[in-house]
Amino acid sequence: MMEQYKSDFFNSCNIELHKIAKESGIKTADMVIIPDLLERGKRFIMTWLRDVPLKEAFKNDAQMFYYNVACIAFCGGIAYADAWDKDIAQIKTGAVDTILASQRNIPALAADILGLDSDGAQRLHQLEDSMFSRFLSLMSEYWEKEDPRPFLFQGLLAFFQTGVSYRLNK
Repeated sequence: MMEQYKSDFFNSCNIELHKIAKESGIKTADMVIIPDLLERGKRFIMTWLRDVPLKEAFKNDAQMFYYNVACIAFCGGIAYADAWDKDIAQIKTGAVDTILASQRNIPALAADILGLDSDGAQRLHQLEDSMFSRFLSLMSEYWEKEDPRPFLFQGLLAFFQTGVSYRLNK
């Protein structure tokens, strides 16, 4: 039964984040789900959730820690989708996993991929802020659960999925 709730939460977050992306007027935001990318997104997010420098930087501010992971997940989705779109072999061979693992500034990488100037990067950052605010409101009823982490993870995965859709709807 718990799996169903987590799945429902992923779907709810996904729909809400895609709505915000669409409302931002930057792109259309039709949902483009690629199971292989979603699986890679799970591993990508777990890597960042375990990232020692990031955990250390925000050890006294859990909300900022998750905000950063959410932005990284969204921008990671953009990077994975870009590779998928240009050369699927990069995904299949794991080359993209390796390249992204060596990057510390995933949001800057996403801005480069999208060809954004500083104003465009600022608008992308505002989109991330809006999505994170909505995510926090969706999470509000789950913080009190015995273990909110599965829901938190599904929400972060929705950020990744929104990044994938955002890039593929170019």
